[in-house]
Amino acid sequence: MVVGGALAMNAGCYGGETWEIVARAVTIDRRGVLRTRARAEFDIGYRHCALKSGARLGDDEWFA
Repeated sequence: MVVGGALAMNAGCYGGETWEIVARAVTIDRRGVLRTRARAEFDIGYRHCALKSGARLGDDEWFA
């Protein structure tokens, strides 16, 4: 299932959010390296998702 946009914007409604049910996500970087990242590696908020490591989703790394 492809849900990259829903993950990036933490989509939700009726008091729930996408990340409530996510355990891990696969990302890809500019070099084509795939990474499986745990939920704990992300800073997640209202309509927001970023990597805690400082890498910028959308600029340096994307959901695969």
